[in-house]
Amino acid sequence: WVEGFPQIRTWMIESFLPSFEEQVNTYLNNMEVGMRVRFQTFKEKKTKNKDGDKYKYQFNIEIIDENNNKRSIETYSAGESKRIGVAVGFALRELTLTRGYNTFEFLLLDEIVDSLDETGILEFFDLLNIISGLKFVISHNSSLKTRFAKVIKVIKENGESSVAQIF
Repeated sequence: WVEGFPQIRTWMIESFLPSFEEQVNTYLNNMEVGMRVRFQTFKEKKTKNKDGDKYKYQFNIEIIDENNNKRSIETYSAGESKRIGVAVGFALRELTLTRGYNTFEFLLLDEIVDSLDETGILEFFDLLNIISGLKFVISHNSSLKTRFAKVIKVIKENGESSVAQIF
């Protein structure tokens, strides 16, 4: 069981990974970022072990840039990394909705656009419009309020918070 369990876990992950990867890349494409991701459950070893196995089972994320080069996420700017995170998060939500693991038609996004530039914000809202369900976006960026039909403002004074609907 101890030896077989990692294989079962890998098989379960591999069963949904292609559709998850496709959805992440669809969202990245919609944001026109010029990159795509590849998810794998194995990584090639530098040296083979005594059994001759040249792969180790490890979740691996590859990001391929617009020039078809593999790059580490650490080499991307904060805004680019945030876009990748948004695409992965939205795809994970979609995966859980389609597989029946998530029954919530609700999406809470806390300060998700606060580190994006104007282009990133536009791409985010284009993507947000195709996501189903009720969306609740928290932001300190007051210029975003014109992008929503309903805005709630929370004000904290003297240790007490008050809530008011602006429009």
